[in-house]
Amino acid sequence: MTVTDRTASLRDAARTSPGEADLDALVDCLRADVAEERIAGAEALGLLALAGRDVSAAVDAAELREWELDLFERSVGFTPGLDDEVIIPRTVAFAVCASVVTDHLDPAALVELVGVHERQYPEFDADGRRYTAVGEVGWALASTVIVDEDRLDALLALLEHDDRTVRHVAAAALSDVAEEYRSVHGHPVPRREELADTAAGLLASDDERLRYRGAFTLYEFGMEEPTLLQDRLPRIRAALDDEYYLVRKEAAGMLGFVGDEASVPELSRLAESDPSDDVRTKAADALGSIRDGE
Repeated sequence: MTVTDRTASLRDAARTSPGEADLDALVDCLRADVAEERIAGAEALGLLALAGRDVSAAVDAAELREWELDLFERSVGFTPGLDDEVIIPRTVAFAVCASVVTDHLDPAALVELVGVHERQYPEFDADGRRYTAVGEVGWALASTVIVDEDRLDALLALLEHDDRTVRHVAAAALSDVAEEYRSVHGHPVPRREELADTAAGLLASDDERLRYRGAFTLYEFGMEEPTLLQDRLPRIRAALDDEYYLVRKEAAGMLGFVGDEASVPELSRLAESDPSDDVRTKAADALGSIRDGE
């Protein structure tokens, strides 16, 4: 059996019959000299972890947190997942995130992962590198829920983690789940009420990045299901005064979805005088939607 055949066989087993996948072969792939073979092993590792296999030995063998940067560069893009329907982002990041949500790695691994991703954008300033890297790792973490919705509790727990970067990654993942789950599975994400409550709770954070992710998550839910916003209107209206312009923008869009006439005076003020072009445009669009619905 060639290397290509061996890695393809292992990856296929991880997708279709994870209970039968050969963990010794997985370790061999993770220790291979060929980068492509290690990448295939990483994808299989993530899938097996989410399927409930004890991959502790393989995680230790992989030294995922120490893999060189070229693995991330070579695994850019999406590879087919379960039944060729579920998409998995950068496979090494996916393997790390899957290992975190299944308790095979400490959440601190997400911080290290963000640091590796930051190195790929030397042309960005520090804030831009961090924001982009958090978003990429968040998408990898979101994919663990898209593959297996039973991992949602683990994602939500990370929102309460002591480390700020871990919280940012979890919030980014939550917004990606809200945005992408339906497009992959053809039906809404389960536990939407709970997730909407969680997102609304983020609007009260003293961290603008968390407030934005909360607002974006609610926006995505509201675009598909405006009724989810009704019980959370007081917090959404309050977000029109947020210091962060992206929060104001998403809040204005949500109020347009639900046709919230009570917010017309504040939306009119934003449409006329907000310092952000994006907010002024979104507020004007929301006013148009409300008036069209009268």
